[in-house]
Amino acid sequence: MQGATKRPNPLPRWILFMVLALAAFPLWQYLIWYLTPIRPIKLLIIDKTSLTREQPSERNTLNWVLRHGRYGPNPERLYDLRDDFWGFVPTTGTQYQLKGLEHLSRNERKQLLAHTDAAYFCDTYGVYQQDWSPQPNLATGELSPLLYGGLSPADLEAMQSLYQAGKPIIGEFNLVADPTSPALGEAAAKLFGFRPTGWTGRYIHQLRATDNPDLPGWLPRLYQQQTHQPWKFEGSGLILVHRQGRVLVFPSQQTPLVPQLVTNTETQQTWGIPAVTPYPFWFEIITASPDIPVISHLTLPLESPEELQTLAKANIPLQFPAVIGTLAPPHPRFYFAADFADNPVPLRMSHFYGIWHLRFLFYNRQDPEDRRQFFWEYYQPLMHKIFDRIQKNR
Repeated sequence: MQGATKRPNPLPRWILFMVLALAAFPLWQYLIWYLTPIRPIKLLIIDKTSLTREQPSERNTLNWVLRHGRYGPNPERLYDLRDDFWGFVPTTGTQYQLKGLEHLSRNERKQLLAHTDAAYFCDTYGVYQQDWSPQPNLATGELSPLLYGGLSPADLEAMQSLYQAGKPIIGEFNLVADPTSPALGEAAAKLFGFRPTGWTGRYIHQLRATDNPDLPGWLPRLYQQQTHQPWKFEGSGLILVHRQGRVLVFPSQQTPLVPQLVTNTETQQTWGIPAVTPYPFWFEIITASPDIPVISHLTLPLESPEELQTLAKANIPLQFPAVIGTLAPPHPRFYFAADFADNPVPLRMSHFYGIWHLRFLFYNRQDPEDRRQFFWEYYQPLMHKIFDRIQKNR
């Protein structure tokens, strides 16, 4: 019939079904996660460097693992990243609360530890005045007063109590460095089974200070004081800083100087982690005690004769322990000689069951500077293994 229009053929039912199934897939992931029973584990979390209440970066990845694994302080609720920790607690505006173990009586601490399954000392670096409430008259790179931070005698006492009780303790980067006193740091390091060398380091994507607002202001200042030379570095590079103020700078040449986490075959199978993982953030150089297992080493990507000679003169090894520890009795403990719990991953993604199998969508495998690769491939599976075993053995 003239003027009639031809209707388009409808989509085959199987195609329509596939489209609807794919669209509903995230909903099913969320429902499975939400309906999974909460697994109780009483975890004592210490974070003295939390600058925001809603998104505390210094324990961001720890919160992710706790929520994704459906761990809670009791079977009724999950951990709340805003309140379920001890340390520096932001409140409103420039107000804050100090909620450290040192503010409890000895009897209160004893009661708290009696009901604790494990402890995680995420960050004891603390908060400085310039970080919390910037002072306009403070010169760039000048050290501002410490508001709160460092390992306290009460923290060390808690570690020792849990250690003697055979309960797992987990420590992390900067636990024994400034502003912690040398005496307390030495005692804590001995407990975890390592000795600090005083050296810390980090890969920096842009050494030119004017192009990188995240470059620590004290770094160029210390370098200039030490060498009497201006800070003229550009591009990416690796920096090493000693506790006494010495600074070493290794600019990248053709490839980024990103350190690598290296794990042997047996340990890979035990903890579900890969053989090699780029790690482009803060780390410290330690030596491990003979009686503590080394899970992974960190390797510095330096190979030129000049670079190796500089390391040798400073007594810095090319490879050193990065993760040490065990869950075996009588003293289960782990130490991460790097800033593991600080990583830019969105917490909302932790609410989807099986999200790990889609991890290739969330980082660039070809970019060694992408810190999210470390989270998805290394930290997340390692911490799930650790918490699973702690929860089953509690």
